[in-house]
This record gives sequence, C-alpha cells and structure tokens, in this order.
Amino acid sequence: MSRMIRPSSKSFGVGVGAMFLGGAVGGHGLGSLSKRQVTALESGDEETARTLSRRSTTLAYVVTLLPIIAILAMVAKWRASYESAIDHGENRRARQA
Repeated sequence: MSRMIRPSSKSFGVGVGAMFLGGAVGGHGLGSLSKRQVTALESGDEETARTLSRRSTTLAYVVTLLPIIAILAMVAKWRASYESAIDHGENRRARQA
C-alpha cells in the first residue's frame, strides 16, 4: 500500500473514530431525545416537545458535520501526501537527468 493512504496512520484512525463517534452519539442522543419528545407530545406538553425538537435538530447537525469534517481532513492530508510524493518523484527524475 502506498505511503499516502495507510490505514495505520493517525489521521485515518482519527477520521474513522470520528465517524463512529458521530454515529454512536447520534444514535444514542437522537434516540433518547425522540423518545422524550414523543412522551411530551402524548402528554400534551407542546412547549417541551418544541424544545426537544430544537435540541434534536442541533444534535443532528453536529453528528452530521462531525464525519464530514473528519472525511475532509483525511482527504486533505492524503492530497498533501500525494502531492508531496509527486514532487519527490519529479525531483528524483530531475537529479537523474
């Protein structure tokens, strides 16, 4: 495997960890808020239901952005490594000529 995309690299581990963390927090947090919101709606407490709906929306944005930011960071690192490898190869060819 090339040196620019290595599953053992720290950035890859952090990125995958961020995606799993986003899924776990989203699944647990959104599930809990949804149950509380349903309970509030069934009991007729619309104000609490609205508050929980706003919290759910905010949490949904956070858990959606977390993996996106992690993916963008991994791609940026891989691109920088790729460009570095290309530059290194061009420099080697120039020295050989």
